[in-house]
Amino acid sequence: MKLRNALPLLAAHFLWVTCAEGQQTSADRNAEIAESALRRAEALIHSGDFVDALERYTGIAKRYPQTDWSAAALWQVYRLQVRLDNPEGAFEALDRLATQQSGHFEQAQTLQLELVRRLMGDMEGERRSLEEVHPAERVKSATVTAMLKRIIQIGPFSEAGIQSAFYLALALEADGKGEEAAKLHEEFLDRHPGHELADDAAYQVAYIRYKRWKGMRGESPRYREAAAVALAYFMARYPESAIPSEKLSLRREGLGVS
Repeated sequence: MKLRNALPLLAAHFLWVTCAEGQQTSADRNAEIAESALRRAEALIHSGDFVDALERYTGIAKRYPQTDWSAAALWQVYRLQVRLDNPEGAFEALDRLATQQSGHFEQAQTLQLELVRRLMGDMEGERRSLEEVHPAERVKSATVTAMLKRIIQIGPFSEAGIQSAFYLALALEADGKGEEAAKLHEEFLDRHPGHELADDAAYQVAYIRYKRWKGMRGESPRYREAAAVALAYFMARYPESAIPSEKLSLRREGLGVS
């Protein structure tokens, strides 16, 4: 009688052990397949077949989402897209790393911003441009703007997100949207007055106002006053700014700000 009662328990235990072993076998098989696929894709890179390698890595990321294999594949997708001169594809790969792969957010966002800055012509090692910024030549200005807005959307309080707000204003100003750009710079100053880009933003507001005044027929006193106020604020708030003094002297001569 006791043996008869124990039989269901023994059967259940046997079934549980069998399922567990099956799951382990399946996991091991998936790992073996994924790692083999990564090795084959890497071999394609070494042979110079970048397009096929990109296709394989894209497939791995799709087949094993939110895994270490997917993350490894997406990093390679990013690098290959850069190599193949496809900034939109590179940005998308970084976006997936930032939003879908745990532990990759900060690095992916930092590289997203670096990518956009290259598109804007902001060369590595140079001081941030405060003179007129020309639209990116390799991609439409709307693409640059959309990329910056995306960085801000997924990380509004990250360092890359904060800096992207500044560069978004530069991009808008380069696209002929001076007033919208000035407003964004002013919002940046309100939110981040102590940020390393704050003095740039304050000066950029004055510069936009200055350009508008100089572009007005008859040199409208109202626009001159707005430019002078913005420049005076910059000089009072950021007296130790590293902005070249020759640029400031030119602005002072036109606006009477000392």
